[in-house]
Amino acid sequence: MKKLLLALVIIVGAVGIATSQAPQQLQNGGVITAASSDCSVLNSCVILPNLGAAVSTIIVTTSPTTVSAFAADLRFEASYDGLSWLPVYGTRLGAIHPLALRPVNGAVSTGQWQINAANFASFRVRGNQTIFGNANVLIKAIP
Repeated sequence: MKKLLLALVIIVGAVGIATSQAPQQLQNGGVITAASSDCSVLNSCVILPNLGAAVSTIIVTTSPTTVSAFAADLRFEASYDGLSWLPVYGTRLGAIHPLALRPVNGAVSTGQWQINAANFASFRVRGNQTIFGNANVLIKAIP
């Protein structure tokens, strides 16, 4: 009887391990075509809400929506409560030049940036000023 019970515990444990999934990666994407100071203008922000305590890093990727380039001033902002937004700084991934390695609180070109997001409830990329073109924005939260 003990052997049967032990075998059952092992089987149930193995099934539980086999069906467990990796933590779901949070992400949101969109196109920024306008500018605003508070995201009240349609298509002026891409927001990733409800980050949770497990998120430590945000990766932001920007690219043009067509083959041509875009020119815009995109700002990185985070919130503890979803109401008040603060500028946050990130470093460009893959940068080689020392000046490109300095932390910045926004993007003016295509690329990827890494931002420390520990303890924030929400993160957004806001169109501060658009000159021409549309910017694709993808925000990924990494535990």
